[in-house]
Amino acid sequence: MKMQKVRILSYDIFRGILLIGMVVFHIIVNLTSLNFNQELFYWVPLGFVLLLGVILAKFMENKSLGKIKLAIKLLAIFLIGNIPNFLHKDINLNDFIIGNSEIFSFEILIPMILVILITLFFTNFRKNKLFLSILFFLLIFINYPGVHSYNLLFTIYGLIGYFIGSAFNLNPHPGKKRLLIPVFVFSVIPFLIIQYFQLFDFLILIQVLSMYFLFNFLFENNQILAILGQYSLFLYVTHIVLLKSLSAYYQINYFVEFIGFSLFFITILYLMALVLKKRTLKLL
Repeated sequence: MKMQKVRILSYDIFRGILLIGMVVFHIIVNLTSLNFNQELFYWVPLGFVLLLGVILAKFMENKSLGKIKLAIKLLAIFLIGNIPNFLHKDINLNDFIIGNSEIFSFEILIPMILVILITLFFTNFRKNKLFLSILFFLLIFINYPGVHSYNLLFTIYGLIGYFIGSAFNLNPHPGKKRLLIPVFVFSVIPFLIIQYFQLFDFLILIQVLSMYFLFNFLFENNQILAILGQYSLFLYVTHIVLLKSLSAYYQINYFVEFIGFSLFFITILYLMALVLKKRTLKLL
């Protein structure tokens, strides 16, 4: 009998929330003409990378071959998904190094690959909180000189998640519900002051950790979100391809239309996930 993969419901629920946030963001970007502050959705990709680090620490220690296979799969998705960009855009080596999100599609996959590969060498000191502290200070330092590298920032987020997952218990059990008000405050406040706070990346990192607990308190044992989260990699790729294809033929002009389409589209993704689940196709 094939061994079943261990899954943590709270991780899947939060990935389901992150997926919904990403879908809404891409609907706005691809199908509407709305001008909005895209930093309001910064917590979404940050959350995916941070949670990847946690999962690597919790479930993939001493599984070097599994990490390498996952990195190769993500690299294949990135390369195949960017074939149109390679053919039609002027891309240089520096774009790959810094991670030019204006050129590449599926750009979040590159820092994910880097996090996976770097953690191959972190096994012996993964519970050393000194490294976590160093990463936090590095994240703060990067904000001041104005260093702009998508790959560098998101790799740091993933490594922070890795050391957090190694050192702390992130299980949002009922006894922690006394934290509901604080995590709500830290989840909401960044949306209000996001344009005025200098330590932007550090602030959003705290927001993501707070939102993880908040949504798991609010949607405890929610199977719809869990299924979306369980197949988030497949749905991430699928929804981008569908929306980019649809953008040439359809545009949303009204708020009610936006709400209706978003609900419809997320429902379609959920049904896709159900089909995958019934076929026991484990993509993550």
